[in-house]
Amino acid sequence: MFGQRSSIQCVKDVCNMRAPLSATAEKSLPLILLYMSIMKVEAAGVIDEGNYCIGFVTSEDLIAHNHEESLKDVMRQPSMSVYRDDPIEQALIMMKNHGINWLPVIDYDTKQFFGLVCRKDIESLSLNVIPFIQGKMAYPGTSG
Repeated sequence: MFGQRSSIQCVKDVCNMRAPLSATAEKSLPLILLYMSIMKVEAAGVIDEGNYCIGFVTSEDLIAHNHEESLKDVMRQPSMSVYRDDPIEQALIMMKNHGINWLPVIDYDTKQFFGLVCRKDIESLSLNVIPFIQGKMAYPGTSG
């Protein structure tokens, strides 16, 4: 068991590409909330016409605002992002160090929006890296 590596290694393996959701900044909040509900996702990327990430919103952001607004009025500016092939450990460390829960995922070659990765999704994985990042060196079969 020790030394085995999970097949989940890169950000692209855990980002929400099963049901990717992105929209342009002019879309209405009720429409995006409906899409997010149907697709069962908690966040959506905000893109420009070239599919470049200009921000993102979470369901909590949308519920807290006036439904007359558009995405551009409530979106969060991405202060940082990760590439789809970056190690998941890197994404988790960035989130923990900066106190954030979501990161836009960008394609390295095109620089276009690929999806979003959630801290909760990474932390729910049963990988050996998680105890190490939390400051404990734990190995399978030990108590840390």
